[in-house]
Amino acid sequence: MKGYQIFLHSVKQVFGNFGAAVRISGLLFLVQVFATLFFGRAAMMPGMQDAMAMPRGGMLLLMFVTLITSLWIAVAWHRFILRVEEPQAIVPAFHGQRMLAYLGYSLLLIIIAVIPAVVFGFLGATIVNALGNNILTSLIAMLIVLVPVLLITLRLCAVLPAAALGEPLGLRGAWDATGGTTVDFLILAVVATVASFAIDLPMFLFMGAMPLAMGWALVTAWLKMMVSASILTTIYGHYVERRSLAA
Repeated sequence: MKGYQIFLHSVKQVFGNFGAAVRISGLLFLVQVFATLFFGRAAMMPGMQDAMAMPRGGMLLLMFVTLITSLWIAVAWHRFILRVEEPQAIVPAFHGQRMLAYLGYSLLLIIIAVIPAVVFGFLGATIVNALGNNILTSLIAMLIVLVPVLLITLRLCAVLPAAALGEPLGLRGAWDATGGTTVDFLILAVVATVASFAIDLPMFLFMGAMPLAMGWALVTAWLKMMVSASILTTIYGHYVERRSLAA
């Protein structure tokens, strides 16, 4: 059950270092939130039909802000956990070169994930159409789509913390480091998918209360972002640096 241990270790990584997690990500995540609210409100002004009517320039700026802050947080978190690099200001150090490398490898992983995502996405949609859209079929569809995609990308994802640290691992090195671990990553993919689905379930209860729904969405978005980054960190630490999961 090493896959479950990796997930549990990653959750503990966030809550065991909660103060540092807030210092590293708090202000940058708030920038994302305010940017989303600002441009979302602009899109809903009189004359706009819906949120999809957001001006192209506003959408591009929002995407840029979200991308930069997300890369900033991820790189800083990896460096904190793996190298104990404490933030010395209200935001962590800006490692532009490391962030660019991180972005490059992230794009490569997305490209690798496209084909299985399309294939299994079609299968998941077929099942939902056949059985009806409800909580159970939604979970089944998520498992069908995400588990194969995660099984592949998690085997390669150690390259991202390596990029954050400036270590020359590469995709081949990441794949070799996680060799013979298919069952571990299958379990991790299932646990992560179910956990993500479960944490979003209360949204159905808040559908009639928009402030509660938005509040829950923001809190869980931060939590999922930090736990996801911690999963990558844990995989790198365990399979590349040979750290114990008990630490």
